[in-house]
Amino acid sequence: MITQTLSRLLLLCVLLCTSSVFADTQRPKIGLVLGGGGAAGTAHVGVLKVLEENQIPIDVIAGTSMGAIVGSLYASGLKAGEIEKIVNTLDWPELFNDQVSRRDQSFHRKQEMSSFFDSFTVGANRNGVQLPRGAVKGQKLTFELRRLLDHVSHIQNFDQLPIPFRAVATDIENGQAVVLSQGNLPTSVRASMSIPGLFPPVEINGRLLVDGFVANNIPVNIAQQMGADILIVVGIPTEYKNKQELGSALDIALQSMRLMMAKSSTPQLQNISQPHIIIQPNMDGIGSLDFDRVKDAMTLGEKQARAQETELLKLTEGLRGKVQQQTATAPTRESFKGVIDSIKLENSSVLKDEILTKRLGLKAGDVLSLKKLQEGLDAIYALGYFEVVDYQLIPTKDNHFQLIVSAQKDPIGDRTLRGGFSLSDDFDGNATYQAGLEYSMKGLNPLGGEAKASVIIGDSTALSAEFFQPLNKYSGSFWNLTTNYQESDVFIYEDGSSVRTAEARLAESGVHLDFGREFDNTSEARVGLFYRNLEATLKTGSIEFPSDSFNLAGLSFEYHEDTLNDRNFPDEGLWKDVTLDLGLSALGSDDDYQRLDIQMGKAWKKDKHHFIASASAGTTFADDTIITERFELGGFARMSGLEDGQLRGNHYAHGVVSYYYDVIGLSKIANVNAGVLLEAGNTWIEAGDIDPSDLKLSGAAFLGANTLIGPAYLGVGMTEGYDQRYFLQFGRAF
Repeated sequence: MITQTLSRLLLLCVLLCTSSVFADTQRPKIGLVLGGGGAAGTAHVGVLKVLEENQIPIDVIAGTSMGAIVGSLYASGLKAGEIEKIVNTLDWPELFNDQVSRRDQSFHRKQEMSSFFDSFTVGANRNGVQLPRGAVKGQKLTFELRRLLDHVSHIQNFDQLPIPFRAVATDIENGQAVVLSQGNLPTSVRASMSIPGLFPPVEINGRLLVDGFVANNIPVNIAQQMGADILIVVGIPTEYKNKQELGSALDIALQSMRLMMAKSSTPQLQNISQPHIIIQPNMDGIGSLDFDRVKDAMTLGEKQARAQETELLKLTEGLRGKVQQQTATAPTRESFKGVIDSIKLENSSVLKDEILTKRLGLKAGDVLSLKKLQEGLDAIYALGYFEVVDYQLIPTKDNHFQLIVSAQKDPIGDRTLRGGFSLSDDFDGNATYQAGLEYSMKGLNPLGGEAKASVIIGDSTALSAEFFQPLNKYSGSFWNLTTNYQESDVFIYEDGSSVRTAEARLAESGVHLDFGREFDNTSEARVGLFYRNLEATLKTGSIEFPSDSFNLAGLSFEYHEDTLNDRNFPDEGLWKDVTLDLGLSALGSDDDYQRLDIQMGKAWKKDKHHFIASASAGTTFADDTIITERFELGGFARMSGLEDGQLRGNHYAHGVVSYYYDVIGLSKIANVNAGVLLEAGNTWIEAGDIDPSDLKLSGAAFLGANTLIGPAYLGVGMTEGYDQRYFLQFGRAF
């Protein structure tokens, strides 16, 4: 009897325990729905903070656009405080700047991007001008998403995340909503927030996807399909501008976007059947592109959630603190590492796969660090052939993966048209300008051969054609052939003043053949043959030319090193340029001569303070070299109180120390700074006259800006013994 009683009690305990576990694991699911909203959508983070503080469990998440970004981070196991820190510390303007870091560019590409032609680039083919599919390619944003989601990058099924997750995008071909539940998580999130016109579509499984706001901005139905019994919906209210405020094309485009968002949001919010709460913060005028106010947006989201805290607690009564049993466990937030079983390249360009593989820097059998993988993807993207370079990790066995690298060719093609413009004025009657176009053809063969043709008109005129050919897929060796024709003015100045005593028009045509090698992305060396024909037409005064027409030919040797992060306003890095020309009568030169020029400098930064120090010197090893081969000083940062080329000699020395301070950043327009520089330098006709005491002191105070169409400077320069000189310089002179 006692035994029977004990057995019944034991059975009752088991049933009670089972009932308790069943009741806990089968409790109602809470679904979190996060709508789109751009910068304003970061308000979601503030809401998450309140949910966490009240121990309200989230069992499934569905998000669109910014809601997909915030939702994916939370679903991956990050806490609200961690996401808040991420949002506050991200350099949002930089995320929307797809210019490849100069450190990642090949040396050849650095030279190209630092040339005169940097005002704009468009595609150009037989069908006409081809514009990019988006103002921003989104490569940096994709990389940042990869970094933030690094710890779950091996998860392909989004149900296996710590919190099951769905991202919503729109098929741009038919307008249908596309629910992304598996694949590459960062790529899926990128598709969900690809605002048409701003970002190009993302292709997933053969479908071109754009921002989910077009079809389903607040995906309530998706959370319902995931099994949510209770819904917490966070939507960003739509604030419309009146007709007086719609004064630009951007205003019209944003208003259209708001209307589409409202059209897809309203039905979702009106047809919620299960228990729910809708949180819609008052965004105080924060728009979808106001990324300088993300901190305010998160505060407003938190404020609204706290205002509805009583409703939240009532809705989730009895559920708080009870985490839904998941098949997935939250991974540690360390950089994921695994073993690469194999690598598959999806290369849509003409380049050999081996070129991409070399830049990737990984091979089968390597232990994969996603940091190293990202560096490799950056290096492939820096080749300049691709719109986006993405990846997938496909599990093959325990902690082993197939790495798929997808390098999608840029839709604008390998035929591009680049523009350049420059203007300079000393406000004393001397103004010059140049404008030009360059047509470039890349990918002429699998090794990456390139051809260019350009024309420049203005005070100086130039025509040129160039062919650049890598010699193999590994070493960085190349040959380069350039032909050119140029007309420009030569001035001679009176000592101690800016008065011109002579002027001539110089026409030069020539050809230059180089053989060289790049060393990583930092330097290159060249040896070449050159031929130049010069014809001089004297306008006023007297200038000593060998004749009306003369030839210069010989050998050239060059070494260049460049680790600057920016050519115009660098924060760090150094540069070195050494060139030696040997004019040889045996090769057709009318005069034997030598010309050595050495230039070097270094840049560094502390907070908003920038410093640059440089020095240069040169000699012709003789005192009677042809005037065209003499060295010139004058112009901004080359003895700033002088006109361009005002000092001319067979020997020269020059040094400059400059400082500038970041004044203001105008997003997507210009970064403005104020600075000063101090210089010392001079030129000498005869070597015997070189004396350090002859160095002239110079200096300048200026405002500078890196604008969308090139660098700009406005300031005043002073040089010892000369009148002060005001200057305006816009664009990069050729």
